[in-house]
Amino acid sequence: MARKRPVRQIANATGTLSEKAMLIRLNIGQWTAKKQEKAVSSKAESDNFAKAGTLSTRKLLIAKEAMQSVNAIVSLARSFHQENTLPWHDNGSRILPATNYMPYMEEMRKLKSQFDSAVQQLITNYPDYILGAKKDLGSLYNEEDYPTQAMLSAKYRFIFSVDPMPQAQDFRISLQGDEVNHIQKDIENRLKVAEEAAMDDLWRRMQEVVQKLRDKMDEGKDAKFKNSIIGNIEELTELIPRLNITGDPVMDKMCKQIERTLVTVDPVDLREDDDYKADVKDDAQEILDAMAAYCG
Repeated sequence: MARKRPVRQIANATGTLSEKAMLIRLNIGQWTAKKQEKAVSSKAESDNFAKAGTLSTRKLLIAKEAMQSVNAIVSLARSFHQENTLPWHDNGSRILPATNYMPYMEEMRKLKSQFDSAVQQLITNYPDYILGAKKDLGSLYNEEDYPTQAMLSAKYRFIFSVDPMPQAQDFRISLQGDEVNHIQKDIENRLKVAEEAAMDDLWRRMQEVVQKLRDKMDEGKDAKFKNSIIGNIEELTELIPRLNITGDPVMDKMCKQIERTLVTVDPVDLREDDDYKADVKDDAQEILDAMAAYCG
């Protein structure tokens, strides 16, 4: 018989989210430095007897290396934002628990500063990059493809903004009482669904890092146990308590068990000691079995 999924003891959804979390939105804009070349695409289609519209050719307007610093920071910022927040269902916003507000803001401000510096360097060197593009692109170079330095600067933005969680009790509008109650109930239901989705996301994250370690055990003697496989588990166990918006004691207990049994694992010993690897495999499987009831 299939094991029933335990019913979570969750505090009132409205109070939990409204009092213990907020909504955060990350908005990053940047220049793609790419341009579609329809004439080249059409010629390639014609030369290869291909149907019109089956090919799309885009050229790099400046060297890829010129964009690397900005792109790397953008990638870091988006990954950090995703990892340090929880899913929400509206307009690209995500849930930021109050317990993770300061660590989130501190890191995002640092990334924004790095982003601004990298963009300024790009804009300063932009004329030189255009000169390089003239050589690299040959007859495909077109001066009209390039914005001015001022226009280029305007294409970049790095904004993270905070909004309060909606509260059904604060809903005010001139409607009949039953309509107001209906809307308030709808808001409460949406908050409850969002809270459950957020907690499901945390359980999934824990399951994924433990499963990845467990699966490595079955790759045989050629398996490469990188330090990052344990490092990722350690980072998550440090983050989970700040994202546990319901204060779920089962999640807290599971996180501590992972920290106690897996964070202390030595990747070097995994590579060299088969008996040690078997013990770690058993520990990981035991945790996965315990989590199964909570991970959809």
